[in-house]
Amino acid sequence: MVKGTILYIGGFQLPDKNAAALRVISNAKALRDIGYKVVFVNALSDYEGQPRKVYYEGFLTYEYRRESQEKYLFSCRQIIALIERTNALIVIAYNYPAVALNNLKSYCKENGIKCYADATEWYKPTGNLIFRLMKGFDTELRMRYIQTRMDGVIAISEYLYQYYKDKVNTVKIPPLVDMDENKWQTEDYCDHEGIKLIYAGSPSAQKEKLDVVVDAVESSNREDICLDVVGLTKEQYNEMYALQYQGNRVRFHGRVSNAQVIQMTKKADWVVVLRERNKVVEAGFPTKIPEAISCGTPVIANRFSNIEEYLDESNSILLDLFSELKGCLEVLQDKTNRNIDKRRFDYRKYMNEFQCLFGEDRR
Repeated sequence: MVKGTILYIGGFQLPDKNAAALRVISNAKALRDIGYKVVFVNALSDYEGQPRKVYYEGFLTYEYRRESQEKYLFSCRQIIALIERTNALIVIAYNYPAVALNNLKSYCKENGIKCYADATEWYKPTGNLIFRLMKGFDTELRMRYIQTRMDGVIAISEYLYQYYKDKVNTVKIPPLVDMDENKWQTEDYCDHEGIKLIYAGSPSAQKEKLDVVVDAVESSNREDICLDVVGLTKEQYNEMYALQYQGNRVRFHGRVSNAQVIQMTKKADWVVVLRERNKVVEAGFPTKIPEAISCGTPVIANRFSNIEEYLDESNSILLDLFSELKGCLEVLQDKTNRNIDKRRFDYRKYMNEFQCLFGEDRR
Protein backbone atom coordinates (compact mmCIF):
# COMPACT_ATOMS: atom_id res chain seq x y z
CA MET A 1 0.00 0.00 0.00
CA VAL A 2 1.33 3.45 -0.96
CA LYS A 3 1.91 5.67 2.08
CA GLY A 4 1.48 8.86 0.10
CA THR A 5 2.99 11.02 -2.64
CA ILE A 6 6.27 12.91 -2.32
CA LEU A 7 6.91 15.85 -4.64
CA TYR A 8 10.66 16.30 -5.20
CA ILE A 9 11.70 19.76 -6.48
CA GLY A 10 14.93 21.66 -7.06
CA GLY A 11 17.78 22.48 -9.42
CA PHE A 12 18.38 18.98 -10.75
CA GLN A 13 18.33 18.18 -14.48
CA LEU A 14 16.83 14.76 -15.04
CA PRO A 15 17.61 12.13 -15.97
CA ASP A 16 21.39 12.43 -15.54
CA LYS A 17 22.58 15.84 -16.72
CA ASN A 18 24.10 16.84 -13.38
CA ALA A 19 25.16 15.31 -10.08
CA ALA A 20 21.98 16.60 -8.46
CA ALA A 21 19.88 14.47 -10.81
CA LEU A 22 21.85 11.34 -9.95
CA ARG A 23 21.38 12.04 -6.25
CA VAL A 24 17.64 12.62 -6.28
CA ILE A 25 16.94 9.58 -8.49
CA SER A 26 18.74 7.30 -6.03
CA ASN A 27 17.01 8.95 -3.06
CA ALA A 28 13.67 8.48 -4.81
CA LYS A 29 14.33 4.76 -5.27
CA ALA A 30 14.91 4.42 -1.52
CA LEU A 31 11.72 6.37 -0.83
CA ARG A 32 9.79 4.18 -3.27
CA ASP A 33 11.07 1.04 -1.61
CA ILE A 34 9.82 2.17 1.81
CA GLY A 35 6.35 2.74 0.41
CA TYR A 36 6.08 6.21 -1.13
CA LYS A 37 5.16 7.38 -4.61
CA VAL A 38 7.73 9.95 -5.75
CA VAL A 39 6.93 12.59 -8.38
CA PHE A 40 9.59 14.93 -9.75
CA VAL A 41 9.38 18.51 -10.99
CA ASN A 42 12.03 18.93 -13.68
CA ALA A 43 12.09 22.67 -14.37
CA LEU A 44 14.81 23.36 -16.95
CA SER A 45 16.11 26.78 -18.01
CA ASP A 46 16.93 25.47 -21.52
CA TYR A 47 13.77 23.42 -22.07
CA GLU A 48 12.05 23.90 -25.43
CA GLY A 49 8.47 22.88 -26.08
CA GLN A 50 5.24 22.47 -24.18
CA PRO A 51 5.06 21.30 -20.57
CA ARG A 52 4.76 17.52 -20.47
CA LYS A 53 4.57 14.46 -18.26
CA VAL A 54 7.39 11.95 -18.73
CA TYR A 55 8.83 9.05 -16.79
CA TYR A 56 12.46 8.78 -15.67
CA GLU A 57 13.54 5.54 -13.99
CA GLY A 58 9.85 4.80 -13.52
CA PHE A 59 9.09 8.11 -11.75
CA LEU A 60 6.37 10.44 -13.02
CA THR A 61 8.00 13.77 -13.87
CA TYR A 62 6.43 17.12 -14.69
CA GLU A 63 8.82 18.79 -17.10
CA TYR A 64 8.66 22.37 -18.30
CA ARG A 65 10.72 25.49 -18.95
CA ARG A 66 11.68 27.13 -15.69
CA GLU A 67 10.06 30.46 -14.99
CA SER A 68 12.06 33.69 -14.98
CA GLN A 69 14.89 34.01 -12.47
CA GLU A 70 12.83 36.45 -10.43
CA LYS A 71 9.87 34.08 -10.16
CA TYR A 72 12.15 31.12 -9.43
CA LEU A 73 13.76 33.00 -6.54
CA PHE A 74 10.58 34.35 -4.97
CA SER A 75 7.47 32.50 -6.16
CA CYS A 76 6.26 28.95 -5.58
CA ARG A 77 2.89 29.15 -7.40
CA GLN A 78 3.77 26.48 -9.95
CA ILE A 79 4.94 24.13 -7.22
CA ILE A 80 1.79 24.71 -5.17
CA ALA A 81 -0.31 23.91 -8.23
CA LEU A 82 1.55 20.62 -8.65
CA ILE A 83 1.19 19.81 -4.95
CA GLU A 84 -2.56 20.16 -5.35
CA ARG A 85 -2.58 18.27 -8.66
CA THR A 86 -0.65 15.30 -7.24
CA ASN A 87 -2.20 15.38 -3.74
CA ALA A 88 1.33 15.34 -2.33
CA LEU A 89 1.64 14.78 1.41
CA ILE A 90 5.38 15.51 1.47
CA VAL A 91 7.62 17.95 -0.41
CA ILE A 92 11.40 17.57 -0.61
CA ALA A 93 13.20 20.69 -1.83
CA TYR A 94 16.73 20.28 -3.17
CA ASN A 95 18.87 23.41 -2.45
CA TYR A 96 15.83 25.58 -3.14
CA PRO A 97 15.98 29.42 -3.22
CA ALA A 98 15.45 30.89 0.23
CA VAL A 99 12.42 33.15 -0.22
CA ALA A 100 10.55 30.70 -2.44
CA LEU A 101 11.34 27.92 0.05
CA ASN A 102 10.05 30.00 2.94
CA ASN A 103 6.81 30.70 1.06
CA LEU A 104 6.49 27.02 0.21
CA LYS A 105 7.08 26.00 3.82
CA SER A 106 4.34 28.39 4.97
CA TYR A 107 1.89 26.95 2.45
CA CYS A 108 2.75 23.40 3.48
CA LYS A 109 2.32 24.17 7.17
CA GLU A 110 -1.10 25.74 6.57
CA ASN A 111 -2.24 22.70 4.59
CA GLY A 112 -0.87 19.88 6.74
CA ILE A 113 1.91 18.96 4.28
CA LYS A 114 5.39 18.00 5.47
CA CYS A 115 8.26 19.93 3.89
CA TYR A 116 11.86 18.72 3.94
CA ALA A 117 15.17 20.09 2.62
CA ASP A 118 17.79 18.12 0.72
CA ALA A 119 20.96 20.08 1.56
CA THR A 120 24.11 19.29 -0.42
CA GLU A 121 26.21 22.47 -0.42
CA TRP A 122 27.02 25.74 1.31
CA TYR A 123 27.57 27.81 -1.77
CA LYS A 124 30.10 30.65 -1.91
CA PRO A 125 29.08 32.98 -4.75
CA THR A 126 31.52 34.31 -7.31
CA GLY A 127 31.04 36.90 -10.05
CA ASN A 128 30.20 40.58 -9.95
CA LEU A 129 29.46 42.37 -6.68
CA ILE A 130 25.67 42.55 -7.13
CA PHE A 131 25.39 38.85 -7.91
CA ARG A 132 27.64 37.93 -4.98
CA LEU A 133 25.54 40.00 -2.60
CA MET A 134 22.22 38.57 -3.83
CA LYS A 135 23.39 34.97 -4.02
CA GLY A 136 25.24 35.24 -0.73
CA PHE A 137 22.14 36.57 1.02
CA ASP A 138 20.00 33.80 -0.49
CA THR A 139 22.44 31.09 0.61
CA GLU A 140 22.92 32.35 4.16
CA LEU A 141 19.19 32.89 4.67
CA ARG A 142 18.40 29.37 3.46
CA MET A 143 21.18 27.60 5.34
CA ARG A 144 21.09 29.47 8.65
CA TYR A 145 17.38 30.15 9.07
CA ILE A 146 14.83 28.68 6.68
CA GLN A 147 16.12 25.11 6.56
CA THR A 148 16.22 25.00 10.37
CA ARG A 149 12.43 25.49 10.28
CA MET A 150 11.74 22.60 7.93
CA ASP A 151 10.20 19.32 9.06
CA GLY A 152 13.55 17.69 8.41
CA VAL A 153 16.84 17.90 6.52
CA ILE A 154 18.65 15.36 4.36
CA ALA A 155 22.31 16.31 4.81
CA ILE A 156 24.88 15.10 2.30
CA SER A 157 27.88 15.47 4.61
CA GLU A 158 28.95 15.24 8.23
CA TYR A 159 29.50 19.01 8.25
CA LEU A 160 25.87 19.72 7.37
CA TYR A 161 24.63 16.92 9.60
CA GLN A 162 26.42 18.42 12.59
CA TYR A 163 25.14 21.89 11.72
CA TYR A 164 21.47 20.85 11.56
CA LYS A 165 21.07 17.85 13.87
CA ASP A 166 20.38 19.89 17.03
CA LYS A 167 18.10 22.32 15.19
CA VAL A 168 15.85 20.02 13.16
CA ASN A 169 15.32 16.31 12.49
CA THR A 170 18.31 15.44 10.27
CA VAL A 171 19.69 12.36 8.54
CA LYS A 172 23.02 11.99 6.75
CA ILE A 173 22.78 10.58 3.22
CA PRO A 174 25.84 10.66 0.92
CA PRO A 175 25.41 10.46 -2.88
CA LEU A 176 23.94 7.02 -3.59
CA VAL A 177 23.69 4.63 -6.52
CA ASP A 178 21.48 1.73 -7.57
CA MET A 179 23.86 -1.21 -7.93
CA ASP A 180 21.19 -3.23 -9.74
CA GLU A 181 21.38 -0.87 -12.72
CA ASN A 182 23.01 -2.40 -15.79
CA LYS A 183 25.69 0.28 -15.97
CA TRP A 184 27.26 -1.02 -12.76
CA GLN A 185 27.03 -4.70 -13.72
CA THR A 186 29.35 -4.80 -16.73
CA GLU A 187 33.05 -5.45 -16.26
CA ASP A 188 34.85 -3.01 -18.57
CA TYR A 189 38.33 -3.17 -17.03
CA CYS A 190 40.97 -4.86 -19.17
CA ASP A 191 44.68 -5.36 -18.61
CA HIS A 192 46.83 -2.59 -20.00
CA GLU A 193 50.34 -1.30 -19.69
CA GLY A 194 51.01 1.47 -17.24
CA ILE A 195 48.73 3.26 -14.82
CA LYS A 196 45.56 5.04 -15.96
CA LEU A 197 44.24 7.81 -13.74
CA ILE A 198 40.96 9.64 -14.21
CA TYR A 199 39.39 12.84 -12.95
CA ALA A 200 35.70 13.25 -13.83
CA GLY A 201 33.47 16.11 -12.76
CA SER A 202 32.58 19.77 -13.14
CA PRO A 203 35.52 21.43 -11.43
CA SER A 204 35.92 24.93 -10.11
CA ALA A 205 39.19 26.50 -9.05
CA GLN A 206 37.44 27.33 -5.76
CA LYS A 207 37.22 23.62 -4.89
CA GLU A 208 39.35 21.38 -7.07
CA LYS A 209 43.15 21.16 -7.10
CA LEU A 210 43.13 19.65 -10.55
CA ASP A 211 46.19 21.72 -11.45
CA VAL A 212 48.14 19.91 -8.72
CA VAL A 213 47.08 16.55 -10.16
CA VAL A 214 48.05 17.53 -13.70
CA ASP A 215 51.43 18.83 -12.53
CA ALA A 216 52.14 15.64 -10.56
CA VAL A 217 51.37 13.46 -13.57
CA GLU A 218 53.44 15.56 -15.97
CA SER A 219 56.45 15.75 -13.63
CA SER A 220 56.41 12.08 -12.65
CA ASN A 221 59.57 10.07 -13.29
CA ARG A 222 57.36 7.29 -14.61
CA GLU A 223 56.67 7.21 -18.31
CA ASP A 224 53.80 4.71 -17.98
CA ILE A 225 51.30 6.99 -16.26
CA CYS A 226 48.53 9.05 -17.85
CA LEU A 227 45.50 11.03 -16.78
CA ASP A 228 42.07 11.39 -18.41
CA VAL A 229 40.28 14.61 -17.47
CA VAL A 230 36.54 14.40 -18.10
CA GLY A 231 34.28 17.40 -17.67
CA LEU A 232 36.27 20.22 -19.23
CA THR A 233 38.40 20.89 -22.29
CA LYS A 234 42.06 21.86 -22.31
CA GLU A 235 41.02 25.44 -23.11
CA GLN A 236 38.65 25.52 -20.15
CA TYR A 237 41.36 24.10 -17.90
CA ASN A 238 43.84 26.75 -19.02
CA GLU A 239 41.33 29.53 -18.38
CA MET A 240 40.23 28.15 -15.00
CA TYR A 241 43.76 27.87 -13.60
CA ALA A 242 45.41 30.65 -15.63
CA LEU A 243 47.84 28.16 -17.13
CA GLN A 244 48.99 26.97 -20.54
CA TYR A 245 49.07 23.18 -20.51
CA GLN A 246 51.63 21.90 -22.98
CA GLY A 247 52.28 18.35 -21.77
CA ASN A 248 51.42 15.01 -23.34
CA ARG A 249 50.32 12.78 -20.47
CA VAL A 250 46.90 14.35 -19.90
CA ARG A 251 43.93 13.85 -22.21
CA PHE A 252 41.08 16.36 -21.91
CA HIS A 253 37.69 15.03 -22.99
CA GLY A 254 35.23 17.83 -22.22
CA ARG A 255 31.72 16.95 -21.13
CA VAL A 256 30.49 13.44 -21.87
CA SER A 257 27.42 11.46 -20.80
CA ASN A 258 27.23 9.87 -17.37
CA ALA A 259 27.24 6.44 -19.04
CA GLN A 260 30.57 7.29 -20.69
CA VAL A 261 31.98 8.53 -17.39
CA ILE A 262 31.11 5.20 -15.77
CA GLN A 263 32.73 3.22 -18.59
CA MET A 264 35.91 5.30 -18.44
CA THR A 265 36.05 5.03 -14.65
CA LYS A 266 35.81 1.25 -14.83
CA LYS A 267 38.70 1.15 -17.28
CA ALA A 268 40.89 3.33 -15.07
CA ASP A 269 43.17 2.14 -12.28
CA TRP A 270 42.57 5.08 -9.95
CA VAL A 271 40.25 8.06 -9.57
CA VAL A 272 42.04 11.18 -8.28
CA VAL A 273 40.27 13.84 -6.21
CA LEU A 274 42.18 16.66 -4.52
CA ARG A 275 40.22 19.50 -2.93
CA GLU A 276 40.85 22.59 -0.89
CA ARG A 277 39.63 22.44 2.70
CA ASN A 278 37.12 25.28 3.02
CA LYS A 279 33.46 25.53 3.98
CA VAL A 280 32.26 24.90 0.43
CA VAL A 281 34.22 21.64 0.25
CA GLU A 282 33.53 20.52 3.83
CA ALA A 283 29.77 21.00 3.39
CA GLY A 284 29.63 19.00 0.17
CA PHE A 285 30.46 15.45 -0.88
CA PRO A 286 31.73 14.61 -4.39
CA THR A 287 29.59 12.25 -6.46
CA LYS A 288 32.75 10.99 -8.16
CA ILE A 289 33.79 9.04 -5.02
CA PRO A 290 30.64 6.87 -4.77
CA GLU A 291 30.78 6.36 -8.53
CA ALA A 292 34.41 5.25 -8.34
CA ILE A 293 33.81 2.76 -5.54
CA SER A 294 30.71 1.43 -7.29
CA CYS A 295 32.86 0.85 -10.39
CA GLY A 296 35.43 -1.03 -8.34
CA THR A 297 38.02 1.66 -8.98
CA PRO A 298 40.00 2.88 -5.94
CA VAL A 299 40.42 6.55 -5.05
CA ILE A 300 43.42 8.77 -4.35
CA ALA A 301 42.24 11.77 -2.33
CA ASN A 302 43.29 14.20 0.33
CA ARG A 303 41.33 14.32 3.58
CA PHE A 304 38.27 16.55 3.21
CA SER A 305 34.60 16.52 4.13
CA ASN A 306 33.82 13.14 5.72
CA ILE A 307 35.06 10.94 2.88
CA GLU A 308 37.19 8.94 5.38
CA GLU A 309 33.95 7.55 6.80
CA TYR A 310 33.50 5.55 3.60
CA LEU A 311 37.10 4.91 2.51
CA ASP A 312 39.69 2.44 3.79
CA GLU A 313 42.88 0.71 2.69
CA SER A 314 40.98 -1.57 0.32
CA ASN A 315 39.48 1.25 -1.76
CA SER A 316 41.68 4.32 -1.36
CA ILE A 317 44.93 6.09 -0.64
CA LEU A 318 44.41 9.15 1.56
CA LEU A 319 46.92 11.99 1.49
CA ASP A 320 47.61 14.53 4.23
CA LEU A 321 49.30 17.01 1.89
CA PHE A 322 48.89 17.79 -1.81
CA SER A 323 52.66 17.46 -2.18
CA GLU A 324 52.44 13.77 -1.28
CA LEU A 325 50.77 12.98 -4.59
CA LYS A 326 54.03 12.99 -6.57
CA GLY A 327 55.62 10.37 -4.34
CA CYS A 328 52.41 8.34 -4.35
CA LEU A 329 52.41 8.14 -8.14
CA GLU A 330 55.97 6.77 -8.24
CA VAL A 331 54.95 3.57 -6.42
CA LEU A 332 51.38 3.24 -7.63
CA GLN A 333 50.15 -0.14 -8.88
CA ASP A 334 47.10 -1.02 -10.95
CA LYS A 335 43.84 -2.05 -9.31
CA THR A 336 43.80 -5.75 -10.20
CA ASN A 337 44.55 -6.92 -6.66
CA ARG A 338 42.01 -4.69 -4.94
CA ASN A 339 39.02 -6.27 -3.18
CA ILE A 340 36.55 -3.38 -3.10
CA ASP A 341 33.03 -3.49 -1.68
CA LYS A 342 31.20 -2.02 -4.66
CA ARG A 343 27.90 -1.84 -2.79
CA ARG A 344 29.16 0.64 -0.19
CA PHE A 345 26.92 3.40 -1.59
CA ASP A 346 23.97 1.31 -2.74
CA TYR A 347 20.77 3.12 -1.81
CA ARG A 348 19.33 0.00 -0.14
CA LYS A 349 21.78 0.43 2.71
CA TYR A 350 20.26 3.80 3.60
CA MET A 351 16.54 3.08 3.62
CA ASN A 352 16.43 3.09 7.42
CA GLU A 353 17.72 6.66 7.46
CA PHE A 354 14.82 7.79 5.28
CA GLN A 355 12.37 6.02 7.57
CA CYS A 356 13.88 7.84 10.53
CA LEU A 357 13.51 11.15 8.70
CA PHE A 358 9.76 10.59 8.48
CA GLY A 359 9.49 9.36 12.06
CA GLU A 360 8.86 5.75 11.07
CA ASP A 361 10.12 2.69 12.89
CA ARG A 362 13.22 1.07 11.43
CA ARG A 363 12.74 -2.28 9.77
